[in-house]
This record gives sequence, C-alpha cells and structure tokens, in this order.
Amino acid sequence: MPAGRPVKLIMTSDDVLHAFFIPDFRTKMDVIPNRYTSMWFLPEEKENAVYKVFCAEYCGDKHSEMGAQIRVLSAKAYEDTIFKWANGPDGKWTLRDYGENLYKGKCSSCHSIDGSPNTGPTWKNHFGYSHDYVDHAPAVADDQWLNDHILNSQLAVVKGYGKPSQMPVFQGQLNALQVQSLIVYMRTLSDKKDQAQIDADEAAYIKQKEAAAKAKADGVAK
Repeated sequence: MPAGRPVKLIMTSDDVLHAFFIPDFRTKMDVIPNRYTSMWFLPEEKENAVYKVFCAEYCGDKHSEMGAQIRVLSAKAYEDTIFKWANGPDGKWTLRDYGENLYKGKCSSCHSIDGSPNTGPTWKNHFGYSHDYVDHAPAVADDQWLNDHILNSQLAVVKGYGKPSQMPVFQGQLNALQVQSLIVYMRTLSDKKDQAQIDADEAAYIKQKEAAAKAKADGVAK
C-alpha cells in the first residue's frame, strides 16, 4: 500500500464469516458471505513498514492460517510494484514463458511435466481432463478449477496423493497474473489445449503490458 494515500478495502467472503483485523491500526471489520463491507485507513506512519493482519473470527479448522501482511511503500516503490504485477519480471516474456519460469522456481520439485510420478500429479495432460479426488466428486481441471486449487491446495486432493495435500497454500503468495501464467503454461502441456484461447490470452497480456508501461511513463512525466 502507498504511504500517505488513503486506502479503502471493499470486502466479501467466498465461504464463511471472517473478520479482517489489523491490531496495529486498531481496526477490525467483519467479512461476510454474499455481502460487501468496507474499511478505510491512511497508512502514513512510516514507509517500508510491515503490519500483521489476522482473522478475528473463528472460521474453521484452518483459522490459525488466516494470516497476511500489509506492506507500506513509498509512492515510487508502490508504483514500481504495481507495474511489475501487471507486466511480469521480464517485459520480453510471454505468459507461457512467465508460467514456465514460475513452475521451475515453485512447482518443479513436486510436479513433473513429462507424465512421470512425483510428490504431486504430473502437469502433462492435467488441464482439460477429469480427475478423481479425495472427498470430492470427479471434476475437470479447467481454468477456474485450477485457479481455485492453485491458491488453495487443500480444497481437493487428487486420489493417490494423500490427504491433506503436501502442497502449500499459495493464497496471498501469488498474484492474479502469476496464477494466470501458470494456468496458460499448464494448458500448453495438455493435448486438450485450446490454442485460440492461449493466443487470445497472450494478446491480452501484451495489451496489459503496453498499458502498464504507458501508465508508468505518464506518471514519470507528471
């Protein structure tokens, strides 16, 4: 979050009642399914500060894992971070390139791409196919399914890989662009890939990078 600039959060829950609690700010707000609540604050105390966020409502057996951080950055560092989130770490990369590099850094130790078994299921021909899960009906690993289960690996576990999953929860660790790039990379590893959709996603990514670069250039000019 940018130092010295008011921030408003508009919040809702996908599952049960939570409470967004920032002890250092002395503020807390319920986060409720099928309803929007909001809070605002002005992070002005100091730059490069880190504040802990907790859930103050007992929300289930993973309640103790509902932690996050607020990082207060200078205006320049904030704009640079937002630009990186929109653009990726390398402006020359395609979405597939970005996904492949994320895979090598975060996923390759547990997931193969050649069909061989590992700690987790292989990514070869994972996208587009129906899989059997522990405590869950069979489901097709499409874009939405992969998005949800990359961010929360404990939602459903492929049969044969134990319960609970050994995969960490990436909610709060991966941004939307990173998740999208991983999914595009997984699509390219499947014989059920839709190349037209991959091409459309890549074209949208190029436009997104161009818009981010223009916004940053305009900000520097001002």
